[in-house]
Amino acid sequence: MSIEAGSTRSVDLLVGNPVPQAYHGIGTMPLARSKEQILITMNGVRFLMADGATEVPCRAARELLEDRFGSNGDQVEDEKAFRMHRAAIEQAASDKYDAGQVEPVADPKIVVTAWDMASPLSRKM
Repeated sequence: MSIEAGSTRSVDLLVGNPVPQAYHGIGTMPLARSKEQILITMNGVRFLMADGATEVPCRAARELLEDRFGSNGDQVEDEKAFRMHRAAIEQAASDKYDAGQVEPVADPKIVVTAWDMASPLSRKM
């Protein structure tokens, strides 16, 4: 298999097979919102996503809501911060799911933290 210079195609280097875009979290979101309902807890906001028929319990960590989205830590502010940034939080959950960062025996399966939503530049600092 040959790849032309400047190509943006991804290749699995172990076997030389093209890698579907879905595995990169680029322009795809295999997880979809399962339910509109959310649950505010002392640890953040719980929400459900789905991969086809499989529900994936997720949580937006309280520190994410406070540090990244300005919640003061009370339930009303956590809910407001979550609802205002729900699409971005769900995308971060989907990206973690794509990357295999799923807790095998814990509930929720995916916890979105401030680190998960940090820009690549800020992660280097």
